[in-house]
Amino acid sequence: MPVVEVPESLREWERVAAHSHITGLGLDGLKAKPVGDGMVGQCEAREAAGIIVRLVREGKFAGRAILIAGPPGTGKCVTGNTPILLGNGKVIRIKKLFDEARKDGEELINGDEIIVKPKKGIEVVSLDPATLKTKVEKVSYLYRQRVKNEILYTIKTSSGRRVTVTSMHPILTIKDGKVKFTKACELSCGMYVAIPRNYSINPNENVSIRKTSLKKCMRSLKRIEERLAEIEYARYLRACGTSYNSIAKMFKIDNETVRSWFTRCKFTFYNKFKQQDLFFVNESEYSRATPIKSFSVITPEFGEFMGFLISECDEYYNNKTNSYMIRFHNKSKELRERFKFLISSIFGIRPSESNCSKVPFVRVVSINLMNFLESIGYKTCRKSRDKTIPDLILTSNDNVIRSFLKAFFDGEASVYGRCIEVSTSSDDVANKLLYLLLRFGIVARLKAKKIGGKKYFRIIISGGEFLRRFKDKIGFGDVKKMEKLKKICNSKSSTNVDVVPEISTLLKA
Repeated sequence: MPVVEVPESLREWERVAAHSHITGLGLDGLKAKPVGDGMVGQCEAREAAGIIVRLVREGKFAGRAILIAGPPGTGKCVTGNTPILLGNGKVIRIKKLFDEARKDGEELINGDEIIVKPKKGIEVVSLDPATLKTKVEKVSYLYRQRVKNEILYTIKTSSGRRVTVTSMHPILTIKDGKVKFTKACELSCGMYVAIPRNYSINPNENVSIRKTSLKKCMRSLKRIEERLAEIEYARYLRACGTSYNSIAKMFKIDNETVRSWFTRCKFTFYNKFKQQDLFFVNESEYSRATPIKSFSVITPEFGEFMGFLISECDEYYNNKTNSYMIRFHNKSKELRERFKFLISSIFGIRPSESNCSKVPFVRVVSINLMNFLESIGYKTCRKSRDKTIPDLILTSNDNVIRSFLKAFFDGEASVYGRCIEVSTSSDDVANKLLYLLLRFGIVARLKAKKIGGKKYFRIIISGGEFLRRFKDKIGFGDVKKMEKLKKICNSKSSTNVDVVPEISTLLKA
């Protein structure tokens, strides 16, 4: 895809790299190959290192340290906010990945240059230079360096992908039907770079709800124990003659709450909740909150619910009443019925429907549902611009991802002309959708636009190949959208994405 080269301003910045694909020096004897063992370029440095390695093995080199010097940026480095696709499907900024590995990893170098050997296994999706296919590889080490006065290059493709790298960072380019690595500083507008048309990961086939929500559960359990201790102490004070009003002032709560401790809370002893029962409890005489059903692993139905939640739902939290409400707005009766079914079957909650606004909506009220969603990493009650797709979804198997995408596109997508388009104001959601679509071999384009001074993102699927792939592998639950898509796919079309450019010269040779 064509690229645009944009040199950034000179400033101090951090460059970070995660190296998983380097397996050697890429030498043929003592002669460096242009590409080999994950190494590209830097032939003289690799040949020198090869000589040193041979001397060390033969016992002819007694030194304890070796310094190989080179200009800044000779490594494969990117800025700290660059997203990295992990082997389990999770997307994380490389700076955060480095910081997490540094906590318990082995630091090999300190100062402006820090190399960390991670203690815990980290796997990333990387490129195999020999086959030009992606594969999951284990990270050997992570590298960070603070650099001053170096020009950064932002590479932006016509499909909307962008990355900011060092001048010497190798980029896989295509010319005359052949692929080769080119330094970022040697790219020019109109050149073509390769992007993956799909990738494989090692997803969690059965993502555990229990394990994911453990930390949240333990925090909630602590609050429950603290409140129960307060109730017991209040009963003791009341037995000693202390008034309700005095007890309320002591705990800084209202009189009605204190009185409820003596009228509704009829327990005589307290058994600790098991961790897994914290949200999935039976009816309780101590709380008016409706419990939710228990389930242990992520299912396609839960993925579908999350797709609707992120795409079509508004969320509200009332601090005074400690209540959480979801509103699912959609004109399609079939989708509203489907959402009600999911809420009822997954969580055991009885939703209600309202037609008082221009667009009918389904309403769900449950503080336990909010607590549960927070416990699995979903940030509730965020504005559309701040919504995210939780790691629990990203690391799930293809069946869960398929259901998530289907529901999301049911809620947000429009089918017109010869394309499918989704609009979102969330940068996080837009970019993660691109990754999830690639799981099914669907290459989408990302376009940004400003409306009223605010930035919005358009994810566009076009070209016969990718539209048919979406129809066959994901599809729509919305009948009208599915019928439109089928008509497009049945007509003659050619893809306008992901072609091999400049191949005619190679075919004529």
